[in-house]
Amino acid sequence: MGRLKILAQGKSSQAMARARGKLFEAMMTQVLNYYGYSVNRILHTDTVEMEIDIMGRHKATGLSFYADCRFYEAVLPAHDIQAFYGKYMARWHKDKRCHGIFIVLPGVNPSAREFFREHIGGNSEVTAFLYEENKVLKAVSGIPEGISPDSITKCIPLNMGKPGESFLLYTERGLFWVQLITSQGKITPDRIAIFNDSGIPILDRSIIGYLTTLYPKLADFDNVTVGSTVVLQPGLFQDTNEIVEVRGGSGCFEYQFPAPPEHFIGRRSLLKKLDSFAIDLINKETTHRGIVFEAPSGFGKSSMVLASVARLQKMGHFAVAIDSRTASSSRFLPRIIAYTLEKFGNFGGILTETDFPKSATGFDSAVEAIFDMGKVLESQGKLLLIFFDQFENIFLLPDVLKRIKDLFMQICEKQTNLIFGFLWNRDLVLSTHAFSGELLGAVTDNSKKMILNTFSRAEMDSFLKKLSKELDETLTKDLKSFLVEFSQGYPWLLKILCFHVKHARQSGIPQPDIVGNLLSIAELFQNDLQKLSDKESASLLQIARSAPIRLAESRPIFKPHIVQNLIKHKLVVNIGSTMDVYGDIFRDYLNTDVLPHRDNYILGAKTGNVIKAVKILHAAGGTLDISDFRKQTGLPGKFFYGIAKDMDFLGLANIIKGEALLQIKLPSTLYDVEVVLRNHLQDRLKRNRQVMRLLKTLKEKNDLSIDRVAKLLETWCAYILTTKQGWLKYACILAEWMDTADLALWDKKKRRLIRFNPETEIRERHFLLHKRRGARNPMIQYSPVEDIAIRLVRALHGEGRINWGGLSKSTIFRALATLEDMGFIERKTSLIKVLPKGEEFVSHSDSRPLLFAEAALKLTSFSNFMEILESHKVKGSTLLKLGLELSEKLGTNWKNSTAKSIAKIMLDWARHAKLAPGVFAEIRKGPIKGWKKKEDRQMSLFINSS
Repeated sequence: MGRLKILAQGKSSQAMARARGKLFEAMMTQVLNYYGYSVNRILHTDTVEMEIDIMGRHKATGLSFYADCRFYEAVLPAHDIQAFYGKYMARWHKDKRCHGIFIVLPGVNPSAREFFREHIGGNSEVTAFLYEENKVLKAVSGIPEGISPDSITKCIPLNMGKPGESFLLYTERGLFWVQLITSQGKITPDRIAIFNDSGIPILDRSIIGYLTTLYPKLADFDNVTVGSTVVLQPGLFQDTNEIVEVRGGSGCFEYQFPAPPEHFIGRRSLLKKLDSFAIDLINKETTHRGIVFEAPSGFGKSSMVLASVARLQKMGHFAVAIDSRTASSSRFLPRIIAYTLEKFGNFGGILTETDFPKSATGFDSAVEAIFDMGKVLESQGKLLLIFFDQFENIFLLPDVLKRIKDLFMQICEKQTNLIFGFLWNRDLVLSTHAFSGELLGAVTDNSKKMILNTFSRAEMDSFLKKLSKELDETLTKDLKSFLVEFSQGYPWLLKILCFHVKHARQSGIPQPDIVGNLLSIAELFQNDLQKLSDKESASLLQIARSAPIRLAESRPIFKPHIVQNLIKHKLVVNIGSTMDVYGDIFRDYLNTDVLPHRDNYILGAKTGNVIKAVKILHAAGGTLDISDFRKQTGLPGKFFYGIAKDMDFLGLANIIKGEALLQIKLPSTLYDVEVVLRNHLQDRLKRNRQVMRLLKTLKEKNDLSIDRVAKLLETWCAYILTTKQGWLKYACILAEWMDTADLALWDKKKRRLIRFNPETEIRERHFLLHKRRGARNPMIQYSPVEDIAIRLVRALHGEGRINWGGLSKSTIFRALATLEDMGFIERKTSLIKVLPKGEEFVSHSDSRPLLFAEAALKLTSFSNFMEILESHKVKGSTLLKLGLELSEKLGTNWKNSTAKSIAKIMLDWARHAKLAPGVFAEIRKGPIKGWKKKEDRQMSLFINSS
């Protein structure tokens, strides 16, 4: 079998690790499903180390399972499988029918495999499985319509060479098999053939470039197409390099296309910068010869470039916006130049017939022609701007990228009136190895940078005024407020919401009832998909994985009439002879089920109301009609819709076709429900931009006043227009959510948000952990102190929940007070911090007596008690006498019972700390003969036989 590699992009190493971790999680869910298991919840995820702990049930029997999943570069030794066995057995002792599954990639070493066979696989009392790479590949390639490595090998004809090892690339765009081939006369593999998960050869150079970016080692081999021995050279499949201009939609709210200039709204400050830049170029007051429009997907870069082109042309300049998705080879650039020169003809009468540049037949002649044109324009005070929209697609074509960069640097050197415009998603730029830091700097250092942010409140109001005008009616205050808060300033989201508001009103739905139909963006996307047949849906998903894709190459894969139907539904757009889904956000949703608006929302509903709604849904079996759901919450429409919106944002529930659907599986016991909810909320909120910013600030400041939190939110969420009290309300709600998810502590009394560090601290919600009052005297024996210390450290390294089972409140409070007195822990109202000494005490059992002794002797009462014991170590003494002597030494006035109890506790400490001297070192019943006075009626318990 081949090797398996998990590959993903990210703007940083941490982002890349998270993306790989998500892919690994998806793969493990797929593997477990293949082998008959249903995943209920993720117990633990470490995206850096690629480790996941999963729980769920066997589909056929309903029995529970625990899976430990790991992905490493090398095989694992025996101690790792032993660690898995220990974690599995802890669950097996609670449920002896529980299955254990150890999934490890690439596998384990021979000694580990032998340990599994002898102690786990051969144990008839347990049900445990070891899945290594072969079984994982079988599961991944065993999906419907999947293809196995053996089938891939058989695709290679004899005249192409000898097939060798194959490996599977598991990526965000799907699965791809890479088959190594050794040509005749070669010793080592020198060629590769790439197939998708259905066994269809990959011919699209953009996909090959994408895979090479993820796995640069592919560049060391020649790519060949099955059925041909010709190496795939640039442009082999797309000789035309068709040049297509960016085109807008037909209206303001047609969300599948960029807004045409006549319907463009907002971005006035950027347009003014564009005007100033053009004037500076004409007046030779800037050396920049580039413009960079930078923003995430859906922020309106394409709409902005169409508005810019129209504005520049109105100023008398010449501008064109080219869609970069049709690029396939280095001939793309000279053809753009030829297209541009042909498009503008005599450039508004500037050129005579004798001035027309020679036709560009190659790169050099194209460069010469465009520079000649630049000189003519310079003499006339005019500019020629060529914009490259969707430029991130060029990153995957190094030969095209190099030519554009080289020409751009020549333009900058000659300082002519030619300008290149680049539109890109910076996150994608930084995650692409082909676009190195040096190349990025070469472009940005010589360009006017224009960053598109989320819409301001003024821009959103302008957009909503446009909607009101098209509807010929005023928007209600509630609907307007809902659209503003739900869209969070995202242009793409506001556009799609406005489209559906317009459609709803045209369908006769009153404004107050529209909000109930807009509670889930996923549902709005699903509405687009519902009109498709099964074959059309399957084709759309496959296009989304491979897009942009050439129509010619799609014919063996997709039936033409299906593609035409998808284009008719505006889900797929054709750019000349290339097709793509209508937007990056829609494509990402189809591929990953992720929507970017979830990362920037600000919650408006309190935790109690949302959790109550979740429990109502759970009690109803996970599904409720939206009207029944609203009735059971007892909330008026506006407040209910706010809760439903937040439930959707948090991934707790979806509103689809008038029904509320619970999105998480909740266990039956109340405690487990709290744990599952808290883990889910923690995972969701960690992705939220405002929460991430607050966590970063808390890490620096340790705590924040709620007034400061409100000020920060006001800065970060400029799209919301509210009062000071409104921002304080948002801040308190967010602080409450962060506290609920164990991301921070919300001190309502002091109105402060406090940092919580799960690496050293444990949340305790069932007891108020008040500080000790009075003198620091031992009030509990050693054993429960040690027991609770162990429980604390186990909770710290486990799920973060302390098991108080079998302990009374009195025992818990006294043990915690003792651990704090000894410097092992630190207590706050709802938090326990395990200090280094406490960690060491639990982790090193052999050193516990010494560590306990060192800490106990720092207590005045105990050190005095040890002096008293030392003075009686030969003949011993009674508990009462020891206690009363200590009371006198400390200057207290204990009752006899108290004195005796404290002495008993301290002697227990002394023995466990191995500090008890002489006769006190061991327990013995009865007095030593000759030392006991008859009038002393109390027996000494602390004597030695020697």
